[in-house]
Amino acid sequence: MKLLLHIGTAKTGTTTAQQWLSKNRPTLNNTGLWYPEVGGVNHQWLAILAMDPDKPDDGFYRLGLTDPEKHEAFVSKVSEAFAREYASASSARLRTAVISSEHLQLRLPNDEMVARVARFLADYFTSVEVIIYLRPQVDYAVSSASTASLLGSKVDVDWFNNESSLEAHLDYNQLVDRWEEAFGRSNVRLFSYRHAPSLVEMLIERFGIDRTNTVSVPNLNTALSVEKIALNNALQIPQFNEDNVVNQNRDIPFSALPKGNKLSIGLPLARKIQDRFNESNRLLAERRDDVRWEDLNPDWSAYDRPSNLHLLDQECLFDRELASLVQAFNGQLHLERAAHAISGIQFAVAQGKVEQARGHLRAALQEIDAAAQIKNLKSNADRMRSIAVQAAQALRQPSPQS
Repeated sequence: MKLLLHIGTAKTGTTTAQQWLSKNRPTLNNTGLWYPEVGGVNHQWLAILAMDPDKPDDGFYRLGLTDPEKHEAFVSKVSEAFAREYASASSARLRTAVISSEHLQLRLPNDEMVARVARFLADYFTSVEVIIYLRPQVDYAVSSASTASLLGSKVDVDWFNNESSLEAHLDYNQLVDRWEEAFGRSNVRLFSYRHAPSLVEMLIERFGIDRTNTVSVPNLNTALSVEKIALNNALQIPQFNEDNVVNQNRDIPFSALPKGNKLSIGLPLARKIQDRFNESNRLLAERRDDVRWEDLNPDWSAYDRPSNLHLLDQECLFDRELASLVQAFNGQLHLERAAHAISGIQFAVAQGKVEQARGHLRAALQEIDAAAQIKNLKSNADRMRSIAVQAAQALRQPSPQS
C-alpha cells in the first residue's frame, strides 16, 4: 500500500481538508483510498508518537500524557489500533492511504523525530509521498494569531516580533530538508497555498473521486477580530491548571459577539516579518523546482491598511473579575449538561439499556470533573457526582438486555 503523508503546513486549509477526508471515508474507500480512523479527524497521534517522551508540550497535556510512562502506553495503544485498521484496509484491497496532521510540521523540530515517523511508516507502506503546502510566512503569522489567542497566548506587537517562535515553524528550507533527509528528496512534494489546487481538489482530480457523492465542508478556522483578540488578551485565562490538566472552563461564545474589525499589522511590520525568511525562501526556491520565489511572497496590498495592533493592549480595569465570570459561566454549563446526562442515565436504566446508561454516566462524570475545576463549584459538583453514581447503581444489577 502507498501513503500520501500530508504534514501541512498549518494555516493552509488543513482543518477543512481533514474534516472533508473524515466525513467522506466511505466514498474514499470506494475509490481505493483509506483515511485512517485512528485519532479521528486529525492524525496528531503520529506526531505524538515521534516526539521525545521526556519533553512534553501542550499536545501531551491535552491527551493527559503527563509522564513518559503514559506516553509509552499511548504509543502502544495507537500503534496496535493502527495495525488492526491497516490489516482491515489491506483486506479490503485499499491501495492508497492518506494521513494528515499539521502537528507533523509544528511539533517535530529535528531530524531524529522525523526519522521516527519514517521508521514507523516503513513497516506498513511500500512508498511514502510527503505533501507540504507552503504560504508566505507573514500570511501564516497573521492567520495563526487567532489560533494562538484561542490557546491562551497574549497576541500583541511583541508576539509578532518574537523571532524564535516564528522561525521554529517557518524556516521552510530547514523544514523541507528534514523531511527530505528521512524520506528522500524525490518523495517530498511542495505545493503553493496561493496558487496550487487545495489538497481536496488535488485528491479529487488525481484519484477520479466523484464529487457528487461527497459531503461538502465549509471553510473552517475563521479569524478572530482584533476586538476579540484584545478580549482574550485582557482575560488571559490559562490553558492548563497547575497540574498541567486542560482548563475546561475557558470557552467564550465568540459567534454571539459583534463581528468586529479585521486584525491589521500594517505594511512596515509585515515586511519586517517576511524579511526574516527571504534568504531561506531563496535557497529553497533555488534547489527545488516545485516552489518559486513568487509563491512565498505575499500580496503586499493586503497590508496597506494602517496597523491596529495598539488596540490589543487596551487596559481593562475588571479583567480578573471578567475572567472569573467566564470560567464560572462555563462551570455552570458543565453542571447543566451533567444534569441532562443524569436524566439520560435514569431513562436508559428504566428501559434496561445498559450500554446507553453507561455512556450517559461517562458523559455526566466528564462534565462534573470539568465543573469541579472551579473552586466555588466544587461542592455542587461533588453532590452531582453522588447523584450520578446513585442513578447508575442499577447498572450493577442484571439487565433484561445485558
